Amino acid sequence: MPFLLIPIFLIIIGVVMLCVIGLVFGLIHILFWPIVIGLLIWWLVGRSDHHDHHHYRYRQARHQRTDWQDGLHERKAARNVHEEKQTSHHDDDWSDF
Repeated sequence: MPFLLIPIFLIIIGVVMLCVIGLVFGLIHILFWPIVIGLLIWWLVGRSDHHDHHHYRYRQARHQRTDWQDGLHERKAARNVHEEKQTSHHDDDWSDF
C-alpha cells in the first residue's frame, strides 16, 4: 500500500507544477504587450521634456557636474590639514611606495 502512494504523490506534484508553470506562462503572455506599451509611453513622455528650454538647460547643467557631492551641500573648508615637510629632495626615491 505505501508503494502505491509514491506514484500518486508524484502525479499530484507533477500536476501542481504544470498548473503553476502554465499560470506563469499565461501571465507572461497576457502582460507582455501592456508592459512593453507602457514602457514605450513612459520613454516617449520622458523624451518630450527636451522641448522645454529651461528644463533642457537644467538637465545640461546637471550633467556637467563632475563631483557628486556638489549637489548635496556647500563645500567646507578643510581644517587641521598641514602639508608635510620634505626632509630631502630625492626625485628617484621610491622607498615610500
